[in-house]
Amino acid sequence: MIYSVARIAVFAAACVVLWMLLGPLWDSLWWLGVICAAIIAFCISYLFFGRLKAQVVADLAARAAGRVKTAPDIDAQAEDID
Repeated sequence: MIYSVARIAVFAAACVVLWMLLGPLWDSLWWLGVICAAIIAFCISYLFFGRLKAQVVADLAARAAGRVKTAPDIDAQAEDID
């Protein structure tokens, strides 16, 4: 959750900075500013949020491994009913 919030915050901050820098041009080139903000946010998150990303990947892998181990065998349960 922290990783996602951090990335959204960086994107929003980049949008605000570009909005201030572009000034009146933002009205006509807002889409270019948003694309540039997305690229800037991607670069910042790639460079500085590596540890957070690794933690998210490890949590997702642990959750996926837990699901595989605890999944009930439906065929075995059906055979036990008889």
